[in-house]
Amino acid sequence: MLVVIANDLPPAVRGRMKLWFVEPRANVFVSGVKDSVAKKVVEYLYKHCPPESGLMVFRQTS
Repeated sequence: MLVVIANDLPPAVRGRMKLWFVEPRANVFVSGVKDSVAKKVVEYLYKHCPPESGLMVFRQTS
């Protein structure tokens, strides 16, 4: 499971997140992706989001 909470995401990143995640509230994303996919998503977020995005990532590992 992967939960991402952000203050402000770039529009391209937010659009891509909506493909894989459920967005119960604005800038709160929840998904049950596999561990390997979760790792790639977190790497993508760190690479494409500026520090002002205020990312908080919670990841459950098996």
